[in-house]
Amino acid sequence: MIDEQLVHIVESHAGEIAGQWAREICASRFTPTYSRFSHEELTERSRRVYENLGNWLDMDTGSDEISREYTQLGRTRYLEGFPLSEVLYGLHITKKVMWRHIMSSGVLNSALEIYRALDLIVRLFHFYDLAAFFIARGYQDALYQALKKESGQTSANLEEVLRREMPVGTLTENQAGVRRNWLESWNLFKTR
Repeated sequence: MIDEQLVHIVESHAGEIAGQWAREICASRFTPTYSRFSHEELTERSRRVYENLGNWLDMDTGSDEISREYTQLGRTRYLEGFPLSEVLYGLHITKKVMWRHIMSSGVLNSALEIYRALDLIVRLFHFYDLAAFFIARGYQDALYQALKKESGQTSANLEEVLRREMPVGTLTENQAGVRRNWLESWNLFKTR
């Protein structure tokens, strides 16, 4: 089946694809925090994702496993000092580099082959959407825990800590409203 062939291409070339990801992530103006890590460490982090692609896309892998892995990734990236936007952009680059490799492999060179691969494409989009959600959830949880610990949970303290954690300069009235809504939405995302 073409799905299995495509997954095999990604998994068997994981090191090469991960190296390309590391080069792109370090070259991007949107991800300066990643440049604190060596090329080898970044390659290794990314390689694990590509090597396990088949496991993540397996129909038996539920959102619980993806939740555990990527919620923890979000927490870890927060504790490492990454802005959430960089982490999510890194995930985007992961998908982009993988697709470029698949397309250059010559396996999908007709509309019929692309149609046959549609199931895999849908599963990949589903996986990456879930991964982004759980990364954000883990990141928010770690941020919430840091704010809770530092602030003692008073609204005034949370607002001050949030200003330090997520500096945006002088807030317009609209930005202040967004920040208040963000604080109020924590109850939807925090994990206990």
